[in-house]
Amino acid sequence: MKQTVYTASPESQQIHVWSLDLEGNLTLVQVVDAPGQVQPMGGEPE
Repeated sequence: MKQTVYTASPESQQIHVWSLDLEGNLTLVQVVDAPGQVQPMGGEPE
């Protein structure tokens, strides 16, 4: 199952969105500039 991974960086104020494939390879999908301080996110599989 393909999954989406989000990483947040308070230093750069950016959120990086990655696609994780079945072999474990990450591909950068999008970089989002987030004004203000970004916080780590947590989640659980459905």
